[in-house]
Amino acid sequence: AVNLGNIEEFQLDSRTYLTLTQLSREGIVEERLELVLFRIDKDQFYCIETVCPHSGGNLAVGDLEDWPEGKVVICPYHEFEFSLKNGTSSHGFNACTYPVNVLNGTLFLESGLDAKKEIQLEKNPVVLNSNRKERKNRVEKKNKDLDSSLSKDLESNLSVTEKEEEKNEERIPSSLEEWAVKVLITSDPLKKVATSKEAGRLWNEGKIEKIHSDFPIQIPEEPPRDSRLNVVPIGKEGKRGKGGTLESRIALLHSLANIEQWAIDLAWDIIARFCKAKTQGSDLPLPRDFYTDFVKVALDESKHFTILNERLHEMGSHFGALPVHNGLWESATTTAHDLLCRLAIVHMVHEARGLDVNPATIAKFERAKDTASVATLTTIHNDEITHVGAGHKWFAWVCENSSPQVPKVEHFQELVRKYFR
Repeated sequence: AVNLGNIEEFQLDSRTYLTLTQLSREGIVEERLELVLFRIDKDQFYCIETVCPHSGGNLAVGDLEDWPEGKVVICPYHEFEFSLKNGTSSHGFNACTYPVNVLNGTLFLESGLDAKKEIQLEKNPVVLNSNRKERKNRVEKKNKDLDSSLSKDLESNLSVTEKEEEKNEERIPSSLEEWAVKVLITSDPLKKVATSKEAGRLWNEGKIEKIHSDFPIQIPEEPPRDSRLNVVPIGKEGKRGKGGTLESRIALLHSLANIEQWAIDLAWDIIARFCKAKTQGSDLPLPRDFYTDFVKVALDESKHFTILNERLHEMGSHFGALPVHNGLWESATTTAHDLLCRLAIVHMVHEARGLDVNPATIAKFERAKDTASVATLTTIHNDEITHVGAGHKWFAWVCENSSPQVPKVEHFQELVRKYFR
């Protein structure tokens, strides 16, 4: 067993990252475990792997909930629950858990590593809101840079985001790139949907001829959110439950509406961020069909947000009634440097993982006999299948039209190993 130290090192309701590294006699790393230790109360300690076995989400920052079978941690990516006691999940995935024992005030972990070899231990506290604060500071600075004249009006009651949005409403985009950025910097979710639909309509009717803007245009590092939304760190949105009550079903649909709001931005971001991208070596620009496909994705996501919000209203709620988080944009940030990376991680892996979740989510509403919500979620699920196809189609096109050709399977696997979290 690995000695973790005196139990007093771990505060009540705390979370601690544990990194255990097993070394050979020559000092070579043979095995490494990335774990999180939860101290629930005075005598309750649980240890589980940090990486969600379904989608790679960080379980260390997941919400804790009391379920009939005991404490569970909710993955912040797709809301899969994992028992802290044995790692089981109702979705069929199992996370690895590790027994923790207290002996004479000292904490010991049964890691499964070779006790005859050197095991190095690193402990770090889990800080739930540090990443969000850092990202928020960067985003606020980037939003200010969108228009330097905004600094003259900081003393007024409007935020930088709201002032930029007012300017945004006055602009008439002349290219698809400008329309994409217009959607991205619109913080009000209903206006975002309306702008997205208008841009899609004009593109599909052939009324947007130019793809690139005639002047340099700033793409936001992270799309702003309406100031009326209660944005909280990942894992702090509150309990969603299994859908057995009206309150639980509202929470589940509200969480999905938040995902769709970010999905709108992800579709327009790939259009804006990579509209000048060219294939490696052959220097070919992306064809118009690429933009048509992702405009369709954006329109689908806009529809999804709309029908979810309508369903929330039918249930006596609305989008914005519950807290939301911005964690879903992390994948956009980590893939902003490369088109193939963005296609692989966001539009292939994450979209496909989302499809894995949908049937189990629909089943919760079926058990509750909520047929209206089932119809809404089924519509969304059917649309999402085509989105994975779009990601695969254009990943293959870029690889095949590069010079020399990029090996599709090998490069996809390499990108997933390096960038999928």
